[in-house]
Amino acid sequence: MPSRRLVKLLDLVNDQALIRAYERHHAADQLWPDVGAYIRAQGISDMQIWRFRDRLVMIVEVEADYPRPIPEPKINRDWEMLMDRFQRRLSLDGDDKWVDAAQIFSLGGQ
Repeated sequence: MPSRRLVKLLDLVNDQALIRAYERHHAADQLWPDVGAYIRAQGISDMQIWRFRDRLVMIVEVEADYPRPIPEPKINRDWEMLMDRFQRRLSLDGDDKWVDAAQIFSLGGQ
């Protein structure tokens, strides 16, 4: 099944102690297993988060049927509530945490 790539942006609260804590929560052995399982169950095959200062860039590889219509488990809502204290939404309406980045260039498209 072919996949596609999504790129999303989010800012962190500009506080070095909070940024370090956010990074600790995202260390490989710290992600709650049920949250990782939910991410994969939605049709996400890979996810990376990169940081520059307080800006985050998430690169997500998704399957063709993403997002799959599955119920969000309570554990995922708990994780998102925990992450809220670290994050600043870029969306003007405030609903979405992560906003889509628009691709403006691809060397592969040349």
